[in-house]
Amino acid sequence: MITGYIGQRNSGKTLTMTIDGYIKYTQGYKIFCNYHVNFPHTRFEVDDLLALAESGKPIPNSHFMIDEYHINFGDARSSGKARNRIISYWLNMSSKNMTDISYSTQFSRQVDIRLRLNTEIVVESVTKSIIWATKNGNPQYVTNQRPKPTDFKSICYVTNIITQFSDTSRDKVLKRSFKANKYFKLYDTREVVKMEKDMFDRAKENKNVFDVPPIEKLSVKDKRREQHQNRLAFELVRNNNMELPKKIPKELKGIRIEKFVPDCLTGYKRKGEGIVSG
Repeated sequence: MITGYIGQRNSGKTLTMTIDGYIKYTQGYKIFCNYHVNFPHTRFEVDDLLALAESGKPIPNSHFMIDEYHINFGDARSSGKARNRIISYWLNMSSKNMTDISYSTQFSRQVDIRLRLNTEIVVESVTKSIIWATKNGNPQYVTNQRPKPTDFKSICYVTNIITQFSDTSRDKVLKRSFKANKYFKLYDTREVVKMEKDMFDRAKENKNVFDVPPIEKLSVKDKRREQHQNRLAFELVRNNNMELPKKIPKELKGIRIEKFVPDCLTGYKRKGEGIVSG
């Protein structure tokens, strides 16, 4: 089962995903996530998920929670990258591996299209809060706004619109609302998901560490001399019998060229290589 938690910033999508993950934990699932939660879990990074996907090793009865999926695991703008293709394979095999996956993002179009097509449930979140900035102050009614640590008191209500997609176009839509304050202790609401570099990014950065001789930059004069040599060599191989002449121009001495023989369809057929010598 792949579930996407969609909503604007501070709308309660990570909170809702964490609550559902905690329910999975109480049901006996092994919890894996890329952010810290206050119940038993295994923390993983993008390289860990790539290694798991490439190994093809299943982890039965597991539940993966990926916060801000578009940052490190599958940005829609980089759908052709090796990282996205490998993780997409792991997503497609999740049902066979008995793995449930949940992810959060602000907008569905931010994540890779292969993930969007395989998402079976979408949970949209909206948070409405009543905040008292001071003890004697008037309450403020706000939407999708995180209470400040300096606020005297706050009451937050989260509303979820849950859509379960069906191949027969008979989608089910449910609605639920709950008071969120007692669930804040399940995770750090202010933890920032940082950008990570995977094995492919590091390999690309370190490509110059290998002892590769630099490519010599030719001057205009050298380029013209090389073009002239190529033209002379081409004229040689166009002889009827494709044999080298007895007298070799001095400009071609030491130049490697290809020998060709006539072909009824293409006109020429490769025979081998030879070194022009005097």
